[in-house]
Amino acid sequence: ADIAKCYYVSPADPAARDFFFVWISRTLYYTGGSVQAFLVYFVRDRLDDDGPTRIDRFLAPYVSTADPARATCAIALAGYAAGVVAAVPAGMLSDWTGRKPMVVVACCLMSASMVGLGFATTASQVIIMGLIGGLGNGCYQAVDLALAVDTIPDLEESARYLGIWGVGAFVGVCLGPVIGAPLLYVFGQIEAPPPPANGQLGYIALFAYG
Repeated sequence: ADIAKCYYVSPADPAARDFFFVWISRTLYYTGGSVQAFLVYFVRDRLDDDGPTRIDRFLAPYVSTADPARATCAIALAGYAAGVVAAVPAGMLSDWTGRKPMVVVACCLMSASMVGLGFATTASQVIIMGLIGGLGNGCYQAVDLALAVDTIPDLEESARYLGIWGVGAFVGVCLGPVIGAPLLYVFGQIEAPPPPANGQLGYIALFAYG
């Protein structure tokens, strides 16, 4: 009972309410982010290797259905690079505007990236979505810990509260695939694609959830 109590934060407690919602937002962030585990299947099923632009032809050796794992790495690297560029300016800006506006900006960027991925078909489109998502990720990571520290209800129990805050990431990472996989399967088979592929509706549902 005492251990379970350590994990509990009451949203009804005025002192803890802000921290509770920070925990919820962190959990949802990691829930959405964890659906990127399906990117390798997205590349396999949805990418068009014959993109019409010069950029598509340049990216073809790195982002193609011939090697979905390499393509996923390229998308991730684009996102990480964008995150590195965004993180420090976002953190500095949040010191001036406050943390919450930056979280809103980050969520909008990441949502746009996820929805865009559902409709992307070429290498350049996928990389652009990765860059946008990376910018959002960088903005969020810049203020994530700061927001938690700012809302800790009792500094004498700061380690416990930060532990609870950390648990939100583990919960989100578990929830993403658990819910995302059935969405991809159910909606992905509506168009009856050839096995083992999943149709566009499946990825739209998956990334909209993310």
